[in-house]
Amino acid sequence: MTDQGFQDWIAEHAPDWVGLVDFLPEVLEKDAAQPEKVTAIWEYLDRAVSGSRIATGQHWLHHYASDLAIIAERFGVAPEYLIAIWGLETNFGTVMGDFPVSSAVATLAYGSTNNRRQQIFLSQMGALQAIITAGAVSFHDAKGSWAGAMGHTQFMPTTYRDYAVSFDRTSPANIWAKSPIDALCSTAHYLAKSGWRKTNVPLIFAKLEPDFDYSTLDISEKRTLSEWARMGIDTATLSDDLFWGYAPAGSHGPVILFGPEAGAIYEYNRSPFYGLAIIQLADWIAGRDRFAIEWGNPPEPLGPRELREVQKRLTQAGHDTQGTDGLWGYNSRAALISWQRDAGLIADGYATRAILDRLRKA
Repeated sequence: MTDQGFQDWIAEHAPDWVGLVDFLPEVLEKDAAQPEKVTAIWEYLDRAVSGSRIATGQHWLHHYASDLAIIAERFGVAPEYLIAIWGLETNFGTVMGDFPVSSAVATLAYGSTNNRRQQIFLSQMGALQAIITAGAVSFHDAKGSWAGAMGHTQFMPTTYRDYAVSFDRTSPANIWAKSPIDALCSTAHYLAKSGWRKTNVPLIFAKLEPDFDYSTLDISEKRTLSEWARMGIDTATLSDDLFWGYAPAGSHGPVILFGPEAGAIYEYNRSPFYGLAIIQLADWIAGRDRFAIEWGNPPEPLGPRELREVQKRLTQAGHDTQGTDGLWGYNSRAALISWQRDAGLIADGYATRAILDRLRKA
């Protein structure tokens, strides 16, 4: 790829941007980089829900209390969750990114070899142009992460276009300003539109019957607590809400049921790690401590190289993972569950070194 090739591509796909955007090789390098080690969820939570982040969150919760109360009244989202998202996304506005978003999303669109992915970033380019045309921000001031996420709570351009709202309701939302209020207001709007409904039980730690089927734990499978009880989960909690189940360490650790708040947070960032961290952090910021987790001694997660080998060996064994990229997603989990059932093991879809050793011997 060359800078001239990039400029020719810009002239074809976004002629108004000619001379305004640059090809950023560093963006493609970051996009292609894959960590050598997968972070275990207990390590992730230790970093995400740190004492300093809790203390800083409590400070800002108090500092912006009156504005947050108005936002809560308007959208129904509890202030501590907004502060937690702000803290986890940009460390309370201290790390918002300094990449020119126009150049970042254009580079990602140009550099994509996958047509579907290229279309995604072309959409981001179109949304950013609309934001700039509306006067919300200039090309020069639209700064963000290397992936194009912007402002205090890291909105992609399409997310800004669809959900950004200003606190005063009279001007475009300024999510880049020194004050985070427009960004927090926009985040509350996003969560409200994603099905947020505050409850007294955002998550539940479940007790399992010995023969519980771990393969039923999936974000797409939401059930009432009475339905989960019939399937082998005892929650000792009363609620008519729908919950989805998650086993962060497979059968080697706790099972967690996530309620409506977590569902909306998942739409914001599609990671159960993130959702659990936000709920824990919000709870601490609000002065509660309801969600401490006893992890026991679960096995460390495999790294990308080992996961690629698991994927390859599962596929060779007739359980197709639909790719060997070292990323453990839905297809890989389903393939491992199928293999575990055939092998007479607990079908939890959690790849461990013992699983890899058994696949090697097979």
